[in-house]
Amino acid sequence: MKDFSQILRGEMRRGQRIKNNTRVAWHVKGYPSLVGQGWVRNISTSGMLVELNTISDIPLQSIFSFDSNLIDTNYIPGLGQLVWRRKKGFLRHGQWCGIQFIDIPESILVCLRQKVEKGVRQGMKNLRISNMVGLGMSVVLALFIFYAAGLGTDIYRNLTQSNTRFATVSDQYAYLMREYQGLYTATTRRLVETTLELNQMTASYQQSQEALQATRQEVGVLQSILSQTELLLAEAKQQNVAMRKADAATATVALDQATNPPIQDVAQVRLLIAQYQDKIRALRLQLNQLRHQAYLVKIAHLRERDRARMALGNKGYFVREGQRVKVDTERYKISTSSTLLTSGSSQADSKIRVNVTVMQQ
Repeated sequence: MKDFSQILRGEMRRGQRIKNNTRVAWHVKGYPSLVGQGWVRNISTSGMLVELNTISDIPLQSIFSFDSNLIDTNYIPGLGQLVWRRKKGFLRHGQWCGIQFIDIPESILVCLRQKVEKGVRQGMKNLRISNMVGLGMSVVLALFIFYAAGLGTDIYRNLTQSNTRFATVSDQYAYLMREYQGLYTATTRRLVETTLELNQMTASYQQSQEALQATRQEVGVLQSILSQTELLLAEAKQQNVAMRKADAATATVALDQATNPPIQDVAQVRLLIAQYQDKIRALRLQLNQLRHQAYLVKIAHLRERDRARMALGNKGYFVREGQRVKVDTERYKISTSSTLLTSGSSQADSKIRVNVTVMQQ
């Protein structure tokens, strides 16, 4: 069956053609100017395709003469008729020509048949090799397509799983971000509240320090007042002792005088009794004054002790300005255990009695 391209080119060769690349010299009989070089591209027992290096218009049915310089192995006939021609292309120099052999010598025809048969066998061999290679390539391509399909399926499945995991991770990330945002907001709010509380505690601490400093000053003043009170009590005690001694000496002198008075009559005795009674009344009045002074000193000391207790204690507060009131226990015990220095002396003074004995003759 003829090739459609051959029909379009006007080729009528029925024999098998083989590829060829032999250089030949040619000229057209009857046209001395139409000569040149060409290349045989394929050949059969009836004709050949020649590539000419000229662009001259060669009339159809022209007779070509060819010379291949193959000497003994020449298989290209020397004469041929131009059946068709066609230019190579717009930018290519030359043209394609279909040549039909005429008057082929027997020796050249035998060589040509051998060349064609050899080429056909080689072509068939190449065709089988090509078919086997094509079949192998088809099998490889089918395996590759099968592998690619499986790989694509795995990739699609992995991609789907990856997208699902990515969506899950994105949701978890969004949830974590919301949680962290909430924690950050709560932490920020707690930090602000803690800062405010710290500022309040700092202010309260400063106020406590100021109150403590004021309390220390008051305690120093109280200690000075207590020391002064103790000095006054000691002085009062000394004065009381001195007055006791003076009264005792006076009473002794009076007793001596009463024991051995120069009494002469009853009127003198009565006069002495009246004098002693006046002195006793004066002594009682003086004792009453001393007792009253001791009582006033005791009251002042008790008031001072109560004020010291109030200053050292909590002043009636369990919580003051948001802080628990701390009591200086040691100083409070010292102020509590202190007693009036004149209490014993006042009691002793209350037991003083003046015994006056009137001797009558």
